[in-house]
Amino acid sequence: MHPLHTNIEPDRDDRNHANAPEPIYPVLDAWTHLRDDTAQVLPRHPQLSSFTQNAASDISPSQQIFSGSDNEPRTLIIPPKLTLPCKQHPYLASAFEDPISSLDTARMFAISPGESQRQQQDMLLNSIIEDIACQETLGLPVITSEMQAQSDQHQVIISTASNAAVAGTGDLIYAVLRYVINVVMTNLVSQSVYGTYITVYTSASVIGSTVTFALDNTIVRFVPTYRVKGEHGLAKGLIHFVVWMTLISGLLFGALFYLSTTGLAHLVYHQEAYTLPLKEVALLVPLIALQAVLASGLQALKAIKLKVYMDRLIQPGVSLVLIGIFYFLGLRLQALILATICGFLASVITGQILLHQSSRLLVGNAAPRYEWKTWLNFAWPMSFNSLIQHLINSTDVLFLTVFATAAQVGHYAVASRSSLFIIMPLLAFNTIFSPLIAEHYARRELEQLASLSKVVTRWAFSLSLPVFLCLCIFHEAILSIFSRDYTVAGIALIILSFGNLVNAGTGSTALLLTMTGHARVVLANSAVTITVNIGLAFLLVPRFNIIGAAVATSLAVIILNIAYLIEVYWILKILTFRWDMLKSVVAGGVASIAGLLLLRIIHVGYGYKAIFGTLALIIPFLIIYTLMLTLLRFSKEDRMVFDAIRVKFEKKPSA
Repeated sequence: MHPLHTNIEPDRDDRNHANAPEPIYPVLDAWTHLRDDTAQVLPRHPQLSSFTQNAASDISPSQQIFSGSDNEPRTLIIPPKLTLPCKQHPYLASAFEDPISSLDTARMFAISPGESQRQQQDMLLNSIIEDIACQETLGLPVITSEMQAQSDQHQVIISTASNAAVAGTGDLIYAVLRYVINVVMTNLVSQSVYGTYITVYTSASVIGSTVTFALDNTIVRFVPTYRVKGEHGLAKGLIHFVVWMTLISGLLFGALFYLSTTGLAHLVYHQEAYTLPLKEVALLVPLIALQAVLASGLQALKAIKLKVYMDRLIQPGVSLVLIGIFYFLGLRLQALILATICGFLASVITGQILLHQSSRLLVGNAAPRYEWKTWLNFAWPMSFNSLIQHLINSTDVLFLTVFATAAQVGHYAVASRSSLFIIMPLLAFNTIFSPLIAEHYARRELEQLASLSKVVTRWAFSLSLPVFLCLCIFHEAILSIFSRDYTVAGIALIILSFGNLVNAGTGSTALLLTMTGHARVVLANSAVTITVNIGLAFLLVPRFNIIGAAVATSLAVIILNIAYLIEVYWILKILTFRWDMLKSVVAGGVASIAGLLLLRIIHVGYGYKAIFGTLALIIPFLIIYTLMLTLLRFSKEDRMVFDAIRVKFEKKPSA
């Protein structure tokens, strides 16, 4: 506000106060300033209204400020109490000074407080200033970067545990369904028929998993990064590219596999009987490849529930139902093969529908964009790694097919598939962890990534250890479910279980290297491992059959995971171990003693009757293990995981 200027002739008494010292008005420095030196004096106007004289008479002498000499009329300036600093525009003064001065002035009333009120205002301002000064020293809550990082880390742990609970439940159901399928197969057909099925299925699985050319890993690697950066066009283009390339390559290699079945049966398996089954499983090549990339697409989009439905429930569920139907139709080996084909076909159709719906939520109507060079540069090294990995997983069966009988292949397959229960927790966490690795690495959140990897390893090991101990202590009871003949694979089961325990105990080291762009390191590791695996298989399988195959496979897995562990620490400075993992070892030791005592009390039969006896051994073991972990106390992160899982599966009350 501008001061009110009046051109009047003050009384002589008032002139005595012209040289009086100007009163000091307490004002806030940030909001006010005095306008004495900058106040512009408006010229005298003959039509000045009388209200200004009344306003001037209300001002005490100590508040009156005059301008002008003693011989000239002076202008009375009423200083403002508070004024806000404003930018002066002198070029506007001349334009508006005369029109404003020439106009009749409307009557205004100026109210000046008395002395007592002014003192009260001064006291009030002083108290406010003092109060502000005191408040500046109060301890205010400050959110530091460390507190924010911890909050984000806890949120990530809760989210990971929540989604891992869903994925873990799906993997557990899948493992149980596969176990039931194998139990049904071994009880419906002979050992030789079951061994033949395992051989031809393994052959098609190696080809089908290879023809993806690591595009399943590519989609998991880049889609989360594109989502973080908001590059929806690239995400849409990558999904289209991966699905179509996999379909084309799957059909092409499936046709080549079909045409080469006769040569494989004679040159590799040395039996004509393998020709027809190999032709039939050729249909699995494109289906296995498509299922892998569709599941990876849902995983990259964090549609974990949909992924579980697609490849963990529909495929084994349909296969289990159709095995019984085809068996009652009089089929034996063809019943196993056709049921497997139909299960994968149902999974692929469902996966395509779910991926299309899920991707639309992310990409919308964005135009697809393609970065062929970037994707292929990542995929080519990983495709060789994928081939080597599947060869490592299948070398044992392929060598047994050459150097052993079909029945021995069946025995080994039962032991191998039973040992896969150990890595189910790690696979569940990897499903959630792999896109998170890419996202955190894209944001350069390495500390959060290291902390999360330790939590994943700790939980994977804690959940895998009791499974390993059960398979070792109760191996004969578990294998007796398949029938008495399969109990000869007990030693092989223990050896394979130890290799898988090391795999689970080292955590997601391979994923850490893959998702952070170190694909060539992973490829080099796999190349060395397959060389060691093939060399050991040549030495051990012809002499020791299934025991030799188990030793060769386990040593290859252990060497590979130790190499990953060292490289992750060397390259990423991440150590996936935590000292509280020893709590699981202590709890497992106590539970093992109880398990050995249970073996002296409970006797298990064979076939379907052995299921109840085996459960009577396993359930008390797991209860004792859990109680021991509880007594040893869970960490803060463990309690967060429990809360997340509880909330995830807690039923929402109906509105």
